[in-house]
Formats: sequence, C-alpha cells, structure tokens
Amino acid sequence: MKDKLKTIVKVTLGLAVSLAFFGGAATGVAYAFVPEKVESFFNIDNDKDIVDDDTDIEQPGDTDDTDNEQPGGSTDDDQPGDDQPEIPQFDFDEENAYTPTAEELVVSDGVLTSYTGTETHIKLPSTVTTIGDSAFKDSDVEIVILPEGVTKIEDWAFYTCLDLKGVKLPSTLTSIGMYAFSNNPKLQSMVIPASVTSIGNNAFSSSGGLTSVVFESGSQLTDIGQTTFSNADSLTTVILPDSLQTIGKNVFNDCDGLTSITIPLTVKTIADSAFTKVRNLASITIPASVTSIGTYAFNGCTSLTSITIPAGVTSIGEGVLSSCDALESITVDSANTVYHSAGNAIIETASKTLLAGCKNTVIPTDGSVTSIGASAFRELSTLTTITIPSTVTSIGNNAFFFCKELTSISIPASVTSIGNGVFMLCNKLTSITINATTPPTLGNTGAIPSSVTEIKVPAASVDAYKAATNWSEFADIIVAI
Repeated sequence: MKDKLKTIVKVTLGLAVSLAFFGGAATGVAYAFVPEKVESFFNIDNDKDIVDDDTDIEQPGDTDDTDNEQPGGSTDDDQPGDDQPEIPQFDFDEENAYTPTAEELVVSDGVLTSYTGTETHIKLPSTVTTIGDSAFKDSDVEIVILPEGVTKIEDWAFYTCLDLKGVKLPSTLTSIGMYAFSNNPKLQSMVIPASVTSIGNNAFSSSGGLTSVVFESGSQLTDIGQTTFSNADSLTTVILPDSLQTIGKNVFNDCDGLTSITIPLTVKTIADSAFTKVRNLASITIPASVTSIGTYAFNGCTSLTSITIPAGVTSIGEGVLSSCDALESITVDSANTVYHSAGNAIIETASKTLLAGCKNTVIPTDGSVTSIGASAFRELSTLTTITIPSTVTSIGNNAFFFCKELTSISIPASVTSIGNGVFMLCNKLTSITINATTPPTLGNTGAIPSSVTEIKVPAASVDAYKAATNWSEFADIIVAI
C-alpha cells in the first residue's frame, strides 16, 4: 500500500541538544513532520526483538508560519535534502496471507467476534465489516490484513496480541475503539486512514514496540482520545493530521522516544498532561491556532530547553512546565493580551501571577508579579536558588514542591499567605527566613519539610509565630533572625 507522503522539515534549534533519529546521529537538529504528503511509510523488521519496557503513569511559541520559521531561526530554506532519513514501506505480503475459512471465523451480520484458526499471517474476507469487541484479544496473530468495507474496530479488538507486528487498515475504516491495539509489545508501526474520524482512549497505549504512527493526508479527525499513545516508549515518529483540533489528556504520556513533534496549525487545545514525561522531547513548536494549554501539559519534559507561547493562548493550566529541568528560555508572544513573559517566566498580566518558571527565572521586581502561582516551580531539580521580591504577597500551593536542590529561602515581609505543600519534599532545604512581623497564613499540609532545622523570624514576632495556626507545630525550630 502506498500512503500519501508528508514532507520532512528540518528544524534547527537555537538551544537544541544532540539527539539520534532512526539510528542516525544528528547534532543540534531534529526532524519534525508536517502534514502535506506521504508516499511511503515504515518498515517492520519481523525478526527484530522488541523489549516491552512498561512505565507506570504518574500524574501529580508562536512563530510566523508563513515561512515555516521554527524557534532558533530556521526557515523553509533549511529543508533536508538527500540526507533525510529513509522511511521504507511495510510489506504486508498480501499474496502469501492466509484467508481463514468460515469455520475459523465467528461472524454475525458482518461483525467478527472471534478467530479460532492457527495461522498467524491472515487476510480477512470481505464478509467482515466490523472487528468486534475483543475479537483478537490475547491472540497469537502476527499480521492481519483487514478488507475494504471494514468500518469499525471495536474496543479491545487486538488487546494484548503479544506477537502482533502489523495490521493493515482499510480506507473505509471510520472508528478505532478504546484499547483496540493496546499492550502489543511487537506492534511497530501504524498508518491511520484518512477515513478515521474517531479514536478511543488508550487505543495504542503500552505498545512498547510502536515506533511510528502516520495519519494519512486528508484526514478529518479532530480529536485524539485520552492516553492514546501513553507508554508507547519506543515511539519516535508521529505525523498528526492537519484536521486535528484537540490533543487529548495524556496522549503522549511517557513517550520517551519522541525528540520532536510538529503540532498541526489547526490545533486549538493541548489538554492536561498531553506531553507529560516525554523526557527526550528537545523541541516543540506551539502553533498560532492554540488557545488553551492544560495543567501539567509539558510536565517532566526534562530535555526541553525553550518554549514560546503564542499570542492567541488565553488559558494556561497549573504546573504546565513543572519538572522541565533543562528549560532555560520561556517566551510569550508580545501580542498576547492575557499573558506576558519576563525573567524567563510566564506571567498572567491582569492578576500579576507568575504561572510558570524555570531554573534561571528571575522574578521581576517592578510590581508585575504579586503572586507566585500554584506549582509554578514544581519539581525543578535544577533550581538551586530563587529570590522572592518584596512585591510578592502570596505563594500558591505546591509552588516549590520537590525542588530537591533548594537549600535555603528568604520570604519577604510583604508575603501574607503561604499555601499547602509549598516546600514539600524540598529535602535539602534546612533554613527558611520569614521577614513578616505578622505571621502569614500557612497551609496545613506539607508546607514546611522535615529537613528544615530552623525558621528565622523577626525577634519581636517569635512568640506570635509559635502561637499562630499551623506555625505552632514548628515552635521548637522557630528562632529570631
């Protein structure tokens, strides 16, 4: 089968890291795919051993697309030439595929509910129009060719087919159910026909051998369901459809093989945790079409070095850049009317809340920040020091949660509120200085870690702190400045 080809754009990164792509080393560049044409697609080495390295799920920009300019300054003049990676076509070997007999198939009104044969390389007959719920679940099949006319693959259809290497999907297919191809460690590539308009949650999750997924040109798919590719940790190539509007919750959670991805210009929403723990993601371009970025959307993208928020983004969730340890450049497009950037931080302009920072954030002292938002610096293991200016009046829940290299901090007299879990698991933090004469309100859960051996407060306020709600449990370590 010849699929329609998508052009490879070579993205030169200003702050990119060295990475490898399809076994070929590249320094300072990443290959991203944009939806144009696809002529051929991935090969599968049927003899290749795949290790299924399951990882548990843990939850806690804008550029001028006229020239296809990417962060770092590369343009459409920087197209890869003959050195671009080869993407051979998968050979389903249809001529040698076995067609099961009627006795080997349980079919009712076109719905296949079970295959009882022993052949593992099969081509289903045209009498089949639906692959039923759990039809091949736990089967020994290796290659399955679906006939034209099949419109639906129901939930769990190919779940835990431990030897499954490839499934040829017909151009008539419209829907793929929940967990349809989940937990298949040897499934290495998929081409999703343009006819598909619905993909269920977890459709390809925990398929540890899956390296490549292409959505054919002309697709009308607008939404990829929750956790679709979660824990597909060998996934290196994804060509998303140019009809896509929503990247759902946890879609690429723990897809460590991804080093770059191009989000189509049609996408409006990046949902909660969409790219959580994509640890090798070194670059991402958020298109101008995006208006909403969910909570923890890029949590744990530990190789990401820079990010730009487009002008049209009007909603950004909590902890959006938490645990992005390599991040050192945060920019908001100057035309954005809701957010702005300063000192390598995202700031909600009207509320004066710092929503997200990084290891080298400098909190502005000009009064543009009065609140450090919830999870703003959460799980930044590279954050060693931070200066909180005297314009800040509140520190939100989990603001510095698990900043494990933070050793001391001084909170200015202007702060009147400290939330829950602010310094929880900051296990190197031994000293906290509070300059307010009146004790700030303190969250009742994990605000002060057990590693702290002294809380320094104004001498005249020691007794007040020792008696104050939630401060009183630390009375024995409260001392005068």
